Amino acid sequence: MAVFSPTNAKVHFKAYDGSFTDSLSNTGITSRLGATMSSAQKLFGQKSMYMPDFASSVSFGTPSVFDVGTGDYTVGFWFHPIQFTSYDRLFVTNAYNNGHNPLRIYCHNGTIQVYVDDSDDEDLLATDSIANYYLGADAEDQWWHIMVRRDSGTTKTYINGIERGSSTMSYTINGSAAAALGSDQTGAAGVKGYIQDFFWTEESVSFTQADFTPGTAEPITFHSGNPSVSSFSTSAASVAESGDSVTLSWSVSGETKLELLKYVGGILSSTEDVLGLSSKLVTITETVSYKLRATNDNSAVDSASVQIQLSQGGNNMSRLTGTSGLVLQKGMITGSGDLAASLMVTKDSGATEEFLNVALKAIQDDVDANEVDSDAAIAAVASDLSSYETSNDAALAAEISRAGAAEGSLQTRLAAEEAAMVAAVAGVQADVDGNEADADAAIAAVASDLSSYETSNDAALAAEISRAGTAEGSLQTRLAAEEAAMISAVAGAQADIDANEVASDAADASLLTAINAEASTARAAESANAAAISAEETRALAAEGANTSAIATNLGSINAINAKFGFTGDTASGGALVLTDGSDVVTMTFAVVSGVKQVSIS
Repeated sequence: MAVFSPTNAKVHFKAYDGSFTDSLSNTGITSRLGATMSSAQKLFGQKSMYMPDFASSVSFGTPSVFDVGTGDYTVGFWFHPIQFTSYDRLFVTNAYNNGHNPLRIYCHNGTIQVYVDDSDDEDLLATDSIANYYLGADAEDQWWHIMVRRDSGTTKTYINGIERGSSTMSYTINGSAAAALGSDQTGAAGVKGYIQDFFWTEESVSFTQADFTPGTAEPITFHSGNPSVSSFSTSAASVAESGDSVTLSWSVSGETKLELLKYVGGILSSTEDVLGLSSKLVTITETVSYKLRATNDNSAVDSASVQIQLSQGGNNMSRLTGTSGLVLQKGMITGSGDLAASLMVTKDSGATEEFLNVALKAIQDDVDANEVDSDAAIAAVASDLSSYETSNDAALAAEISRAGAAEGSLQTRLAAEEAAMVAAVAGVQADVDGNEADADAAIAAVASDLSSYETSNDAALAAEISRAGTAEGSLQTRLAAEEAAMISAVAGAQADIDANEVASDAADASLLTAINAEASTARAAESANAAAISAEETRALAAEGANTSAIATNLGSINAINAKFGFTGDTASGGALVLTDGSDVVTMTFAVVSGVKQVSIS
């Protein structure tokens, strides 16, 4: 519900109030060629302008209100098409272009088109398009908000509050002489459908998309601040008969929503939309009060309450004399006994009539008897309730006893489960200790094998050196075999070490899994288990460090073995093989002389 500044507002043709008037009083508005007001289609209020034929429209008596030159402006309206054809004119400031610089908004087969006269175009008869937007194949029979807005030289076209076109074309709107909404004043090529809430203002208005969403639409208003209710009155403060009518009248301004609130007995009974109305005939069936509520973006304002009284006729009628009459008046009865002794009643259809006081006495007797029966029933219920409470107390005591016994059994079972858990943890720990012992034994065995291998390898090397002088080829072959065997042995040792590490890691992981599982079911022993787990992790890490150290030592031994062999040169030109045990060095020199291989040892 957009509230715009009234400062530069020029035209506001609401239509939802059912009148062909400019609410700003700047121009006359005249219906042409069958344009009328209809309640068949409306977004808000009471009516909309209906154009049953393509020639139907309204004209503006003072078209110069649309002359803004090159300045800012905004024009907008709600449009409900019922049939599309070619180049249907929605709004024009002039039917002709020559020298008039009009603004024209068309609906061409469902496409919204905006035309102006480009200031840089020397052809005064040409029109220039600044916007084209297709509403869609199913655009008929629904409401669309069309708005064109120029702000500092940029013209934008909005459909339902969403920007659908933009142009910086320079143009002038002047010489408006035959402005029309719905077609042009020649009656040619207009639109068929409904229009509501047309406005024109000489400024670029600010708005939100929600202001022009069909599902939540409310009209615009040119107003500063809160809405106001200038007057609210009734044509009569009371009516004599139920079904009589009165007219409520009001004067409001700045509203985008107007409601008539009905109160009965001080409580809100109903709310009625009266936007676009200035009076309403209401039927009175009871004493009621009415308020008028005017609302816009800024606030909601209620009028003073107006009450209409439904009169209680008959109290002031003259007294009837004689033994018969049609009206029983208050003044005829001086006490309740007089009335009860005079009226005849029947208890049931077809029963004998009797005086009211006699009937009331019989009813009282029935009530007294019912009270006695009721007291007896209440006493019986109280007795039953007491018996129930006694038996219920006994049952409750038995249930408490059974619950105590069950609790003791539960404690015993929990203690047994806790002992089983401790035993399981001890078993897991024993498995871990066994795995560590196996790992230590495996590492010791690997170290022993390495030591034995080094001893035998030293002897083999010494024997090989003594035989080195006899055959170079044999030495080379054996050296290659020994080196391959050594590499294989190292690889095997490394594989054993890796396997031991994997076994150790798996044991650690198994231990942690078991401890976590047991901890979830034995929270009472959580602290002790956590300490044990921490100690076990420390010992496992220490064992892993010892394994790493042993591996490093073994690798050092292997590297020392490799260091005992050294060869330089190649088989083509010769070279030297150096053997050492750390203190003594034996050098075998190979040479190729005239194609003959020679070996010398030193």
